[in-house]
Amino acid sequence: MKNKRIVIIGAGPAGLGAAYRLKDLGYENFIVFEKNNYVGGLCASFLDAGGFTWNLGGHVVFSHYDYFECMLNSLFGSELLDRVRDAWIFTQSRWIPYPLQDYIRYLPLRDKLPCVISLIKARAAAKISRKNPRNFKEWIIATFGTKMAYYFLLPYNSKVWAYPLEEIGNYWVSDRIKIPRLGIFLRNLINDSNDTGWGHNLKFKFPLFGGVGEIFKRISLLLDGKISLNSEVVKINSGTGEICLADGKKEGYDILVNTSALGGFLTAFSESGKDMLAASAHLKHNGVLVIGLGLIKNKCLDNKSWVYFPDGNVPFFRVSFLSNYSPNITPDSGRYYSILCEVAYSKYRETNKDDVFEQTICGLIDSGILQKEDRKFIVSRFFSDIGCAYPIPTRRRDEALRCIQPGLEKMDIFSRGRFGAWKYEVGNMDHSFMQGVEVVNRILREENENIWAL
Repeated sequence: MKNKRIVIIGAGPAGLGAAYRLKDLGYENFIVFEKNNYVGGLCASFLDAGGFTWNLGGHVVFSHYDYFECMLNSLFGSELLDRVRDAWIFTQSRWIPYPLQDYIRYLPLRDKLPCVISLIKARAAAKISRKNPRNFKEWIIATFGTKMAYYFLLPYNSKVWAYPLEEIGNYWVSDRIKIPRLGIFLRNLINDSNDTGWGHNLKFKFPLFGGVGEIFKRISLLLDGKISLNSEVVKINSGTGEICLADGKKEGYDILVNTSALGGFLTAFSESGKDMLAASAHLKHNGVLVIGLGLIKNKCLDNKSWVYFPDGNVPFFRVSFLSNYSPNITPDSGRYYSILCEVAYSKYRETNKDDVFEQTICGLIDSGILQKEDRKFIVSRFFSDIGCAYPIPTRRRDEALRCIQPGLEKMDIFSRGRFGAWKYEVGNMDHSFMQGVEVVNRILREENENIWAL
């Protein structure tokens, strides 16, 4: 492998994970091409003119993997803050701790009892029918009962995916959604107690400076001369082992690691073939508008981390209280605070981008996060339109991937990461970084990949 040229497309978590591992192993014959003028992909952070730091979404740092943790510790030491999740749901003018299935007792009696009854009926029906749900919507109803499903899980998921839930599979759920165990559920309800400690992000970390993007900036500093920014790959020719950049420059490769969106990658790939292109039509995604508001006011809403919004009368599906993550997210933590809102869209759920700031502010006022007089305290506004935000786990996704991925690997092309692998369930920051690490281990050391699999 010493003379093999490895080219990595994309300097997001997966691309930089691959590059970091190559450097860690002492392998030097590689380069990373990034179309933007910054690293980090969707995990980049930006400092505005007013001194506010903004993430491209509600990203926080938590990990399933020792290698990722060791990387963080080596880069940050004590400059990683420990935080405990304080997540909530706001629906029907009511604040409910997250996840709802642990806090049914917070509901009014008219909703609490129907939630319990419908859950019991759903479990009984599942034992009798033994039918497997055909899609995500059916899975939600069969798992939680109709009342809990329509109270939160169906409207919220419809809002965040912006895609018909009947067309989404349920194979990806795993530990993404807590499934209530009926006995514990009833015991907690009767005893007015909680089943606490669920979720990998119950405890999370956040950089003291620079937002989550600081992680990837620091990684890039270790890769001096190995990252080429403003370098968009527009054509790939596997026959000659060559890529062509938007500026006309060409680069040869022996092994290609792609972390860009798989569908777009295939359109630039001259030998992808009709079968792979046809299969890529089943790879669907939504978009997300990220709206940030910085206020010169010394009080944020309690100590909340983030809040989920299932109701249709507000445009956003989640609000994150960024200034609760680090005192350096704002120019002066004693005088300013910042909040970040996310609005999902697609052809199934359109949004007025020109009016999104006003809609967002009105939604924040309606939910009590802002007061009407707070408009005059807004001193900073951030906006980003992420056209490809969530790779949607459609019912035909795996069928498409089983056509595409083996074909690419036959040509020494490995597509990994949130969008390169197109697997939402292993698309978190640490998942993506480790996909890059593991594909390098496979290429150089013939080790098995544990995170990515068909």
